[in-house]
Amino acid sequence: MKLLLPREHGAYGQLLLPLVTGLVLWGTPRLSSYLLCLTALGLFWAHEPLLILLGHRGSRQHRDLGRRAWVLLLLLLAVALGSLLGAWQLLPSSQRMHLGWPLGLGVLVLPWLWSKQEKTSSAELLVALALSAWVVPVSLSKGVGLSRALALWLSFAGLFAVAVLAVRGLLNKLSLGWSLGAAVLTLLGAVLGGEAELLPKDLAWPLVPTLLMALGLSLARPGPQRLKQVGWLIVATTVVQTALLALRL
Repeated sequence: MKLLLPREHGAYGQLLLPLVTGLVLWGTPRLSSYLLCLTALGLFWAHEPLLILLGHRGSRQHRDLGRRAWVLLLLLLAVALGSLLGAWQLLPSSQRMHLGWPLGLGVLVLPWLWSKQEKTSSAELLVALALSAWVVPVSLSKGVGLSRALALWLSFAGLFAVAVLAVRGLLNKLSLGWSLGAAVLTLLGAVLGGEAELLPKDLAWPLVPTLLMALGLSLARPGPQRLKQVGWLIVATTVVQTALLALRL
């Protein structure tokens, strides 16, 4: 039986790395933490049957797998909604509003998905922001402070934005300068956020690996045949950066 799992391999990292970090870093997960993760995973999985039903995977897939896609989509949405409602009941009222980060950004992706524009740079950036944003409510559900939770999101969102733009640059779809610019903006956001007391003041230094990765790729300019190695570089940068965040914040 086909499980109709999402095919976008990079998106797995954009969701799973923040979720695991949110569960492991700073504090003990609660039931609401796991329910939020289940919500995120359910909505993420629902993406593939939805694409099949919209015909984005081809007419044959729509014809052969349409009924199965409908059943799976409804099941996943039911699981996601049930776990979301359960988490909503368990979360303090002050934390519920922060569910709007991943859910709101996820809704914004839908027009691109509907019009088959999901592979554009803007859509891929929005997806990276939406998936990584789940680290905010998951971290808050454990009692982590808002500034730390937002710091984790900025770390992942900036890194994934740089990665998306770098990969598109290596495929000659845009200039690699966009990737380096995203890294600089991420560091600037960390500095300004710290000055405004919205983010930890020590956040900028742990984000330096993102800048170094963007700079290295801009200088080395590896070809499309090196995308697998670039993928591992992104994973390594994520691990190093997350470790620095854990030590510094």
